[in-house]
Amino acid sequence: MKKNLFFFLVAGMAFASCVSDETVGEQGVKEPAKLTFSHPLMQSNGSTRAHYYGEIGNHMYPGTSTVYHYPNEEHFDIYAVQHTGDFAGWESATPHEMNNTHVSYDKEVDGWAPKTDEGGYYYWPSSDKMSFAASSPAELECGATRAYGATGLTIENFEVNEDASKHFDLLYSIRTLNQTAENMRNDASYYSGIPIDFKHALSSVRFSISNESEAVVLLKSIKVYGVKYKGTFKENLTEDSDDYTKQTREPKWDVNAELISTPYVGFEGSVQFRLNPQYVAELAAADTDEPGEVENCNQLLLMPQTLTDDAKVVVTYTVNGQEKSKTAELNNGIDLDDKAVHEWLPGVRYTYRLVYGKSAADKDRIYFAPGAEAWTDHSTIVIDL
Repeated sequence: MKKNLFFFLVAGMAFASCVSDETVGEQGVKEPAKLTFSHPLMQSNGSTRAHYYGEIGNHMYPGTSTVYHYPNEEHFDIYAVQHTGDFAGWESATPHEMNNTHVSYDKEVDGWAPKTDEGGYYYWPSSDKMSFAASSPAELECGATRAYGATGLTIENFEVNEDASKHFDLLYSIRTLNQTAENMRNDASYYSGIPIDFKHALSSVRFSISNESEAVVLLKSIKVYGVKYKGTFKENLTEDSDDYTKQTREPKWDVNAELISTPYVGFEGSVQFRLNPQYVAELAAADTDEPGEVENCNQLLLMPQTLTDDAKVVVTYTVNGQEKSKTAELNNGIDLDDKAVHEWLPGVRYTYRLVYGKSAADKDRIYFAPGAEAWTDHSTIVIDL
């Protein structure tokens, strides 16, 4: 499979205080070894890749379990340090000017490249090694600030947009240590590059629906109220001083107590509950040939947080044409181990299943059975209305 290529094009200058390596091109002319990045991977706990449903860029890929890589239209930031010998801590390494350096896709080189007025390339140092980290997207568009250091990435004053259609996947990478030009393949026709492995910093929330009765049930809207939307993220990275390649992290959000003033809209329109559970996004995509049926369908990327009694989901629907509305408190969910679920964690996808049961036709009951999947699995949660 052909790999996308990542070229670092910056201002036509080599690394500060270093001499670039050289490689021989197909014409026998020595060329500097360009510093490049291989295709970023999406990581979840315990696996090298997560099933990726297009959270970045708000692209939906319903009905598929395909692994999606980092999309071409997105940008990320790179942080780098240059050091003699093996990496021995971010603070003790010599910092480089690559700090919040934007990288974007350039179709002319089929790769990601920062754009400057001058153009040019970064080159590998002749003898030193380099270590890297990354964050995504490059533009946060919410007034937040980022910094990278010994304890990893810190993002201050991040806000989840009240408009769910503008939600994006906030990512941070593990460190890639002790990289050199010798680790790469560089010739006139092909460039391999430095691996970037991303992890998810937010919580993903989506919905599925199923109907166990004989009634015709149509979903009209899903809205999430009373959740927190501001906070500061800290990667909390530590390294073993005896072996710096061993990295541990305890990512944490310090969340502001303020609640979102308007609801997050997961869905507005009209789709029918089916016998088997199906994701709302899949049904919405299937019904797009009926103009006006689906006004809004969003996958929510929300602030990880402890859920309070204010956190609620309000579902409006019709049963055989009769309008209904139900409210569920999110922090009352019970998982299969009979433990209450009171929080959303970073990197976890929570699927809330709206089930219209056989008894609902008489009792007018509907319940939620959320479970996390694709990023990090979570046992099924049941919220009984």
